[in-house]
Amino acid sequence: MRELKQFGLVVASIIWLGVLGCPSPSTEEPEAGPKSSTSPSIGDIGLGSPGHGSTADSGFQGGEIGFVRDTTTRADTGRLDVAAAPPLDASVSSDARLPAADAGGAQDAGPGGAADLDAFLDRWFSNYNQGQSTAYVNDEGRHFPEGDAQGQDLPDHEYFQSVAYGPFNRNLLDFWQPASDQPTPVAVFIHGGGFVSGERESLRETGGLRRLLRAGVAVASISYRWAYRGARAALAAERANDTGDDQDRSGTRLDYILRDCARSVQYLRYRARDWNLDPNKVALWGSSAGSGCAVWTASVPDLAQEGHSDPVLQHSSRVQVVGHNYGQVTYAFQRWPALLGFDQAWLLERLGNKQISLTHMSVEDFTGTQTGQDLARVLDFYEHLDASDPPLITVNNSEDLAQAAITNASQVLHHVRGHYALFDRCQEVGMTCAIRSQARNEGFEQDVIAFLIQGLADL
Repeated sequence: MRELKQFGLVVASIIWLGVLGCPSPSTEEPEAGPKSSTSPSIGDIGLGSPGHGSTADSGFQGGEIGFVRDTTTRADTGRLDVAAAPPLDASVSSDARLPAADAGGAQDAGPGGAADLDAFLDRWFSNYNQGQSTAYVNDEGRHFPEGDAQGQDLPDHEYFQSVAYGPFNRNLLDFWQPASDQPTPVAVFIHGGGFVSGERESLRETGGLRRLLRAGVAVASISYRWAYRGARAALAAERANDTGDDQDRSGTRLDYILRDCARSVQYLRYRARDWNLDPNKVALWGSSAGSGCAVWTASVPDLAQEGHSDPVLQHSSRVQVVGHNYGQVTYAFQRWPALLGFDQAWLLERLGNKQISLTHMSVEDFTGTQTGQDLARVLDFYEHLDASDPPLITVNNSEDLAQAAITNASQVLHHVRGHYALFDRCQEVGMTCAIRSQARNEGFEQDVIAFLIQGLADL
């Protein structure tokens, strides 16, 4: 393992413990997040919201708090039963229907446009599947023809548990297949947890699964490879594309985690005939870290590779509607001060180690080297968004806290200003988009699940 040289540690004066994706107290129909008694209800979003102030799932470890400075330069770098869903608000006009997304490649708003980004990502992920077996495609997990015994009040369906969608141990999904004589749409859920915790089974804790199945939409919930939870281990990592089995020993760099999420969409298209799916009706949503994965997948050009030796990777990764719930605005972390309106040094002191654990490089290298800048470009779904991307809803019912009022890291990681910025960006580039928050409610009158159902129905 590479020796760490000139390794300095600046310890923050306050230990900040935050949450990415920690569920709120259990209720029959969880709200979209913590809210005051005067806050408008957002409804059931398909996952409990991040708790504020809890240490259950930090992504920040007490012994690692602070900004680690590493001065060593890194050398490497169906038919849809809409009537079964909750009725749409009568105040939504008929012309507010969500248009179908372009199934082709996204047009990147960054340097060089779509073709340039497409070629750039092809090069970047050229080793993504290198040396991996395709034996996983024969692993269909456990099949329960009578349905999910742990699901509550679910309509008639079949259930597939722990299906491998990729070659790594954590490339697993659970799948709920509604009874239908026609191919059905499918919605894919990505859990939160700071990329170091959380579980795909958390979807059962909400009413989202039931609502989607009642609307005739198949549902998948995925796991993905873990990142490192600490900065020191990440800086010492020898492989960016590691197995992700252990958050302390084999963490995966964030770009490869995001690529795993896109792979799950490709896998569902690969299984479309077997699982009675309509490959042209795919929705994607998540909470916290999972919502970042969802928007990244929706924003990048199609990752399909014609003729690839892995049949899954030959299929399209594009989706037709996307939900972003209590998430981040981009993983190009250098953008956060401007997009959130916070002081750069203040943010760095509190979030520097999280950036290091996800990128495997110091803050200086991430912003000051070509490899770091290229990685930031890969991660920057805010920049990738354009008019060809699918309809998007962003939801956050938290209070818009000033910098001085913030008391824990979760309040930064899930700050509502990131949702404002993402919505403004969507509008700027000509996307169909909606926002649900305390201060801003535009584009759609209901929650994420209703948005996904409506978006799929409009195709």
